[in-house]
Order: sequence, then C-alpha cells, then structure tokens
Amino acid sequence: MEALTRYFGDSRKWKDGMIYIAIVAIVLIFSLLVPNFFSPENWRAILTSMVLVTVLAIGITFVLTAGEIDISLGAVLSVTPTIFAVLLGKGMPFFLALVIGLAATLLLGFLNGFVTIKLGVPSFITTLGTMGIGMGLSRIVANNTPVVVRDDTVQLLFGGELLGMPKIVVWMFVLIVLSYILLHKTRYGRNLHNVGDNREAAHLYGIHVTGTVIIAFVIASFFAFFAGMLEVARSFYASPGIGEPLMLNAIVASVIGGTALTGGKGSIIGAFVGALFLTIISNALFSLGLPPWISNIIIGSVIILILTTSGLMDKRKHELGRI
Repeated sequence: MEALTRYFGDSRKWKDGMIYIAIVAIVLIFSLLVPNFFSPENWRAILTSMVLVTVLAIGITFVLTAGEIDISLGAVLSVTPTIFAVLLGKGMPFFLALVIGLAATLLLGFLNGFVTIKLGVPSFITTLGTMGIGMGLSRIVANNTPVVVRDDTVQLLFGGELLGMPKIVVWMFVLIVLSYILLHKTRYGRNLHNVGDNREAAHLYGIHVTGTVIIAFVIASFFAFFAGMLEVARSFYASPGIGEPLMLNAIVASVIGGTALTGGKGSIIGAFVGALFLTIISNALFSLGLPPWISNIIIGSVIILILTTSGLMDKRKHELGRI
C-alpha cells in the first residue's frame, strides 16, 4: 500500500497511469458485452488494425517531445509509398524505388524542421502546408486512383506471416523497441527531452538545438514512410489519402499515452498503449454493431474524460504542493 501511495503521489505517474487504468476498465466492460472478445482471432485483428496508428504515433512522439507538432505525417504516409509504387510499376528495381521514396520522405521531414526552426514559422503552419502538398502530390502521382503493388520483395520483407504473426505486427514491435532505445536510452533522446523542456537552457548546456529538432521531424517522416510500406504490404495497394484520417488518432494516441503537447516529455510505450486503447474501443464498438458516428462520439468522450481527469489530478497535486 505504501508503494502504491508513493507511486500515485507523483502527479506525472498518475497521469501516465490513467491510460492503463482506462484500458483495464474498457477491456473488462467489453469482455462482458462482446462475445469472444478474448479470442486469439479478435486480438490478432486488434494488433493488425493498430499497426498504422502506432507507427505514426511513434513518429509524432519525437516531434511532440521537441515541443513541436507535425500534422503532415498522414499525407507523408500517403504520398511517399505512392511514389514508390508508381516507380515500381514502371519497372524500376525495388531497392531503387525504395530509396527514392525514402529520400522524398526524409526531404519532407527536413523541410518541415528547417522551415520551423530556422525560419521561425510555427510548426503547425509549416506542416499544414506540407500536408496540403503531400495530399495533392499523392493524387497527382497516382492519378487519384489506388496503385496496385504486386512485388515479391515487398511481400518477402513486409507481407505474410512470421511465426504465426503477421509481419506488419512483428515490424510494429521491432519499431517500438528501436524507437524506445533511441528516445529513452541514447544521448540524442536525452537532448531531445531537454530541448523540448527548455530550449534556452539546452542551448546553454551545449546541445545543438536546431539539429536536434530537425532530426525529430526527419525521424517522424521516416516512421510515416515505414507505416505506408506496411500498408502497401497488407493491402497490395498504395492509396492516395490513406493516411490522412489516421493523423488525429496518432496524435491522440501519443498524448493520452503520456507525451506532453508542451514538449519535454515523450513516451514510446505510452504511444503504443494509447493506440491500443483507441483500437480496442473501435474494435468493440464495431463488434456491437454501432454506427461509425456513434463510435466517434463515444471515443471522443472517453478521450476527453481521461485527459480532463489527469489534468485535474495535476492541478490538485500542484495545489496540495503549495499548502
């Protein structure tokens, strides 16, 4: 009991713990309402469904940790795999098409970071612009139609199964591990947290603020590209606009998982848990036969409840600390 008191006495841990408490509650409720909720087939479907949002949420976590935001990642997810698919369809070798698509991705990320940090344009405005560019390019390049991708190398790397699990799910967990190490266990990750927390102090400490922030945008774009490749392997299509509806969910997943919108605090595990939370609710509401608009209302209400509760706990903790 004393350990629990110490744990939940920390407002930041309370905030992080809220999402875990919510997941347990949601799982218990839906296990009673949805037949076969705990079946392996259902959880396989949940894991497969959450891949794209999770990978995007990981990417946005790096940018949010820097104290910025990137709303263009959904468009990046759409346009760069589309470029790859079109080049592949014209007979270009797989790895060359992959390199060109990836280069376009990293260039967009660099552009976002450079315009934001060097030219002083707010990241919301910068990425709003690149989002529009990406949305338009994906439709121009693909002639506004899905591009069929039938390539053995794509399927070898990303398609099919590995040890009974879809490879896209395996890749998701690989990316979680690698990004966790990068954000939480490396010098760059520590620098990124410091930059997001206080840029002036980080600069005085000797951290290259400009490079750190630009790299965060590049990393985010890379994850968007990787998410697009996983979707291509899953569906055999590169679809213009496929990533645009996912962007909001990715940001929400990262934030309810503990990443601060104000910067200085990011959580890769939290991004995964946030995506899992959203996917579990969507899966269960779909299984109950509720219309999508009703599901959106319920999901939005639950998100507001969690964030409001954690915010009130933070405020209460701050007030108690002043007594």
